[in-house]
Amino acid sequence: MDNLYSKELLHYYQNPQYKGGLDAMKFKSNDTNFSCGDSITLGFNIEGQKLTACRFEGDGCIVAMASSEILCENLIGKDITELKKLTDEDFLNLLGFELTISRTRCALTSFQALKKGLEEHGN
Repeated sequence: MDNLYSKELLHYYQNPQYKGGLDAMKFKSNDTNFSCGDSITLGFNIEGQKLTACRFEGDGCIVAMASSEILCENLIGKDITELKKLTDEDFLNLLGFELTISRTRCALTSFQALKKGLEEHGN
C-alpha cells in the first residue's frame, strides 16, 4: 500500500456507523493488542442462526478502529456457523488493505473479539 492511511481507511475511521451503543447488544467480547494499545469491545445480537446487529467501542489506532467498522458492516445478516469458520486471513482479505506485519495485529483486534464472543455464545 502506498499510503498506510488510504482514503478508504480514513473514511471508515472518520465516519463511524457502528461505534457505540453496546448497551443494546446481548453478547460482548473484548480483545486487546498490547503492542499498539488497541482495545476493542465488540457487541452483537443473534436471532436464530443469524447475527442481526453489531456494534463496537474502544480505543485504538486508525487501523484498529476502521477494521472494527468494516467488520461490523460485513457481519450483519451472516450465518453464525459460517462466521465461526472465518480465519484471520479471510478477514484480512475482506479488508482489502495491504498492511505491515505490525498493523496486521491492529486490524485483527476486533476480529479476535468476534471469535472469542462466538466461542462464548456456543451454538
